[in-house]
Amino acid sequence: MEISGRLTAFSPAELLQWAHHERRTGALVVRRSRREKRIYFKDGQVVACLSDNPADYYGQFLLLQGHLTESDLVEALSHCARKGQRLGVVLTELKLLTPEEVRETLNQQIQDSVCGLFLWRHGIFFFEADEPPDEEIIPNPIRTMALVMEGTRWIDEHARFRKLFPHDNVVLRKGPAWPGGDLNSVQKRIVAHVNGERTLAKVHGIVQGPYFRVLEGVYQLCMQEVLDLGQVGEASENTSLELNVYDLLLEQAIEEQVLAKQHQLHFPMDVVGELHPVWIGPPPATEQGSMTLEQIQLWEKMDGTRTVEELIPTPALPQDGDGGRLEFFLEQIRKGRVALLPDSPENLEESLGNTQGSWWRKLFSRK
Repeated sequence: MEISGRLTAFSPAELLQWAHHERRTGALVVRRSRREKRIYFKDGQVVACLSDNPADYYGQFLLLQGHLTESDLVEALSHCARKGQRLGVVLTELKLLTPEEVRETLNQQIQDSVCGLFLWRHGIFFFEADEPPDEEIIPNPIRTMALVMEGTRWIDEHARFRKLFPHDNVVLRKGPAWPGGDLNSVQKRIVAHVNGERTLAKVHGIVQGPYFRVLEGVYQLCMQEVLDLGQVGEASENTSLELNVYDLLLEQAIEEQVLAKQHQLHFPMDVVGELHPVWIGPPPATEQGSMTLEQIQLWEKMDGTRTVEELIPTPALPQDGDGGRLEFFLEQIRKGRVALLPDSPENLEESLGNTQGSWWRKLFSRK
């Protein structure tokens, strides 16, 4: 069973449980406006997670959690660019992290990236038989059900955070206990960028890292009275977890592309290429008046004398300027107006010794 749809219909928890119970191997691709995450499974367990959001990058995670300084990260990334090596390899070569620390932090970064998906309210998803590069696969898979439990906790915690600040357009300022003591690395980075003018959204934009971790750190600092809330503005369209109208339209366009692609892949053009399409009944006059020149030409040629491959050469995918021939062809098949014969009607009738003629039309015609 394949699966695709919107996050409003299937939650990330349900999707991960599906992959686990079905023991899936491949990638669960989730897209939201300008962002995409790919969660890779092997036999239902998570082995990698790739995101195009810089806040989810491994280096940013290390910086936020205090494993590297900014100068360390810049040096390591420079080595990566010069040598074409992965960040984890360079970190061990430069002795900034041990191999064990790289494995542990990479595992934690993947968990945070997957759990961050649980806070997405909108998006589309689909599953594909794709594998990540070997260097992206962690040695020990992460238990999927453990991620489901942690992601669910993130949802509950996020709801608790939102009781204090309903959205990200809230100014952060120094509190009575400023600058605080015994702060963790996340809290220290937050405090360093609070000036009484920046909103929560702007602070996160500077601090970067997983959104939940920054939100969690701000909440803890407010509870400790290290931070206080200043002016509360209007909910912004650009808050971290909201979509504006443009994003919603883009999301819809992406979904349509995905569904169209999947529909085409489910139609075995390589199998039916040698079959002979022939009309059972022509399109109604109301449709004929709106047909393109290419569609009319295809209609006239589908008389059983030519194969699908001859009429619609492979690759059988819609191309700019094809006049919608493939879509027209598939639509007529779905409506039961076209039959696919193993040979031309003339050859079939001759080989079967049929003297009645057009027996196939009676066989395929609808009641």
